[in-house]
Amino acid sequence: MTEVRLPAGREVAYPASAYAFLRHCIWVVDGALELQVGATTTRLGAGDRIELGEPADVVYRNAGDEPCRYVVVVVRQR
Repeated sequence: MTEVRLPAGREVAYPASAYAFLRHCIWVVDGALELQVGATTTRLGAGDRIELGEPADVVYRNAGDEPCRYVVVVVRQR
């Protein structure tokens, strides 16, 4: 489990290979987060969570004016 603080106007990208054999659950604690998984973009607000499925390229984006704080829970797949 990792807490992340993403400043306003910033983004972080990860290739699908970074998610091989792992399952991710993202929970937004403060602010808003745009999560682009492949070609699909989902907007999450405080209290929202999402679980990532099969590996895909992912971009975590804070398009807002305030910092975003979120927690990522990672579980190894067998």
